[in-house]
Amino acid sequence: MVTSLDRVHPKRCRRLLVAFVLGISLRLVWANWTIHATFYWKQSILSPNLKNSSQNESAAAVDDSPLSLPLHDSKKQVPRNLRLAFIGDSLTRYMYLSLAHFLRWGYWEKDEDFPSMVQKRQYGSWDAFFNFTKSKLAPYEQCDCWRNRAGQYSGYENRYYWYPVRNNSVTMILKQGSHAVVGHFNNTNLHLQHDLDVDFNKDFAWNYYDDWADIITHHLGKIPHKPQYVIFNAGLWPNNGLEGEEQQDFVLDALKENNFIGIYKT
Repeated sequence: MVTSLDRVHPKRCRRLLVAFVLGISLRLVWANWTIHATFYWKQSILSPNLKNSSQNESAAAVDDSPLSLPLHDSKKQVPRNLRLAFIGDSLTRYMYLSLAHFLRWGYWEKDEDFPSMVQKRQYGSWDAFFNFTKSKLAPYEQCDCWRNRAGQYSGYENRYYWYPVRNNSVTMILKQGSHAVVGHFNNTNLHLQHDLDVDFNKDFAWNYYDDWADIITHHLGKIPHKPQYVIFNAGLWPNNGLEGEEQQDFVLDALKENNFIGIYKT
């Protein structure tokens, strides 16, 4: 069976994300939908946010908790007011984790870091992977995550990162082929502190099956800190819901209806 990638080198994730964080005069604007999605480069989506922090920045804006971090360091600049959402397979997950790590700590994960945020195979189990990645982004990420330990695929993975000091919000919804996309967090509690303990007797708060348009409209369109950009990809999964022109039109309509800029990662 063809499945998505479960291992991506950290350098590759950084190359995929650098346009979002460090680019100048680089902006992706949705133009025409084709089977591969056509869009053009314009000015940077982050250029308004890449201004140097100055002495005028209010000290009161900095969280003084033990887990807080400086607004910037001497080498990298962390953007402000970022609104992104990712939908897709494991490659999309690793893009999200790499970016969230940068937003949390102000630097990209190093190749020699172990265990790596973007190499699940370094962990003994899915539980260990979910626990480590959530703790690395704590207290700013909530992970509605579970995966079966063996056998046929079953699970869900929805991640919500929000860092209020810099007002950065990044969401990741795992979508793999025709598998149902479900979640436990509703729009009022997704940024509250949640454990990773799974309660199988608890009903899902939402279930949009494998419908891209419903995920965009009824979930991403309703969450707090609504995204401005939606980056999505179908990966190598068969029956991914984007094969036909009618399905693609539904996605395009959902993006337009919610005033999202769609970016299809081929």
